[in-house]
Amino acid sequence: QLPFFTMELKAGDTLSTILGKLSNGDPEYALRYNRDTLLGMFVKLCDAVAYAHAQKILHLDLKPANVQVGRFGGVQLCDWGLARVMGTPAETDGVMPVPRELQPFDTLDGNLKGTPGYMAPEQVRQETLTREADIYALGGILFSILTYQEPLTGSVEEVLDKTVRGETISPKEVAPDLQIP
Repeated sequence: QLPFFTMELKAGDTLSTILGKLSNGDPEYALRYNRDTLLGMFVKLCDAVAYAHAQKILHLDLKPANVQVGRFGGVQLCDWGLARVMGTPAETDGVMPVPRELQPFDTLDGNLKGTPGYMAPEQVRQETLTREADIYALGGILFSILTYQEPLTGSVEEVLDKTVRGETISPKEVAPDLQIP
């Protein structure tokens, strides 16, 4: 007997792919994924996070690339690799040097865990994490839904620094042509 494992075959696109196509002006995606549809998906995502929190689980890597959208509008929150039970102490052995080859919005998985740009300030500072860390990331996803852009720009170091300092830009300023209410 040889060991093996199976994984669910994902159909559809990630929210990241959808937002990228919308950003590039793809007419098919523009028809399929208007703002109301995207916000409806966001509500489903919030429901999934609320359920996890009710079970005392933090996701800690919420980002558009970890949201799978099925062909018929089903929303699935994926990649629970950084998840942990609320109240579990942070796994820190010091501060991880940020490798130069990492790109912003790649998941960090050393001592500093998460995706720059979606990590809450307390996650970057490696403090005790609560549901507010996931809620912060949901805000980043909402920003991306409204603007089709990442919430913070720059190198990994710059994005982490902006996060800790609380430097955010209004979605209206980032994408004035999208007429964000």
